[in-house]
Amino acid sequence: MSAEISQQPDALGALITRRTEILEEVRNVQRADHPGVIFVARGSSDNAALAGRYAVEMTSRRPAALGALSMHNRYGCQSDLAGWLVVGVSQSGATPEVIDYTAFARRGGARTIAVTNGTDNPLADAAHVAISLDTGPEKAVPATKTFTATVAVLLFIAEALGPSPWEDQWDDVPAAVAGCLTDPPSSEMARSLAQSQRILVVARGVLTAAAHETALKLQETTGRTVSAYSSADLYHGPIASYGRETTAIVIGADGPTGPDAVGVAETLGQRGVEVIRVGSADPNSDLATPPRHDALSVITTSVRGQQLALGLARILGSDPDHPEGLAKVTYTV
Repeated sequence: MSAEISQQPDALGALITRRTEILEEVRNVQRADHPGVIFVARGSSDNAALAGRYAVEMTSRRPAALGALSMHNRYGCQSDLAGWLVVGVSQSGATPEVIDYTAFARRGGARTIAVTNGTDNPLADAAHVAISLDTGPEKAVPATKTFTATVAVLLFIAEALGPSPWEDQWDDVPAAVAGCLTDPPSSEMARSLAQSQRILVVARGVLTAAAHETALKLQETTGRTVSAYSSADLYHGPIASYGRETTAIVIGADGPTGPDAVGVAETLGQRGVEVIRVGSADPNSDLATPPRHDALSVITTSVRGQQLALGLARILGSDPDHPEGLAKVTYTV
């Protein structure tokens, strides 16, 4: 996991050199009059898809959604997807229900894109177009370089559907990630997480994707119970259950949701919660990231989450590469 975290600047740099090519592939497959976009994914891919959902709505001004796979494979709901753009996301390309939904959507008249690490897999075969992450093999069970590469590709897809406010910031992304890697979390942060009875991860808007991914990385690598919320949802009741026994990771960038991150960090602190501030929303951030559009900040703040997960695993003596009971590919149907 440590080695694969360190490979992210190069992997992202290589993807960015293919950006124009990927934009053209997406524009060639999607219909100009498509009603919207549906993402289908599980696990880390689903967290990346959450970022894609926000990004697509920003650029296309059309609805985007995370597909409810159980509606298809458990309830037998054969939704009319004619004209829609359906994006199947699976780093392995081997998750049966993602493959099945993508193939069903294609048969029903949707235009389909597969996002996978390599194109020699069933999901790539099921879609009209397959976009490979090309990160090289990822051996650790927790997705790191494939997650950030997936976010990048989904942002490319969003850019192909309409003007984006981040498109001129890509060249700086590999260096921004490299900068995070040269500034690891302190041992005090890992100890705070290790000593906490409860761990909470909070963000808002598109950065909620980074919150859910950070929570998943902490769960996978350490077996600890971790909750992730949008700060707006946290205020609607769950905040009542968090107090002095909790460490919260609050993620924010200096964009539209920055004040939300600062505000929820202050509120949690007043409740006695130990707060680790991640990102560029707060000038006193504990784990800073360079100022970027919120969508791009999903990448850098998720890298910070990977670092925290690895640091906590080490202090707990866990094996982050081979968590007990988990496999690299999960064959849900």
